Amino acid sequence: MKFACLASSLVVLVAAAGSGHAQPVAAQPPPPASPPPYGMPIDGDQAQQAIVAAEAEARQNHWLLSFAVVDAYGNLVMFKRMSGAPPFTGEVATKKAKTAAMFRMPSKTLAEAAARGGPPVSLIIPDAIPVEGGVPILLDGKIIGAIGASGAQSSQDAQAAAKGAAAVR
Repeated sequence: MKFACLASSLVVLVAAAGSGHAQPVAAQPPPPASPPPYGMPIDGDQAQQAIVAAEAEARQNHWLLSFAVVDAYGNLVMFKRMSGAPPFTGEVATKKAKTAAMFRMPSKTLAEAAARGGPPVSLIIPDAIPVEGGVPILLDGKIIGAIGASGAQSSQDAQAAAKGAAAVR
């Protein structure tokens, strides 16, 4: 497979070089930053801190959301569905949290990559979804888990999840 990609790239380069026209060189994007290392798994008290802060943000903005906190490996630690939040939001919040934990980055980053034509993350991890609203939870620069929120617009879900992630001490 690598040989086929290399060969087709070489053919394109040779064809461009042989055309007699100068071809502009595209700037190479910087290499991606290293994801944070794993730390000690999130505990129940920390998961509660995240959900309380995320729910406070949701209430302040009149959003009815569900929240899921997972450990750094994507295992569910705590879940909360606000009264009135649609039932399906629980599953979506959990998948957003798992996505952020397993990839060690906000699920928004994967949503943006998918929008640019990147491979679907569900081919890599079946429960992963590239939708904004999953945020890693960091403590001392290490990932200890992630929180996902669902029930409003994706950017609003992300706003509530970010408040929850920031509240963990």
